[in-house]
Amino acid sequence: MAALEEKMDNAGLKNLLTVAEFARLAGVSPQAIHQALRQQRIRAVRKGPIYLIEESELSRFFQ
Repeated sequence: MAALEEKMDNAGLKNLLTVAEFARLAGVSPQAIHQALRQQRIRAVRKGPIYLIEESELSRFFQ
């Protein structure tokens, strides 16, 4: 697992969160995050069925 974290950090991906992680940090439901994604209130990258959101998007979410 440490090797994966090191690869993610080297690729600049360490601060990416799943929808569930982002929702937990924001104190809202994952559904609220999916709605914000659909409304383009926050940005994410999609890897297959998984959205990855930069932790810095938290400030955009609360605007």
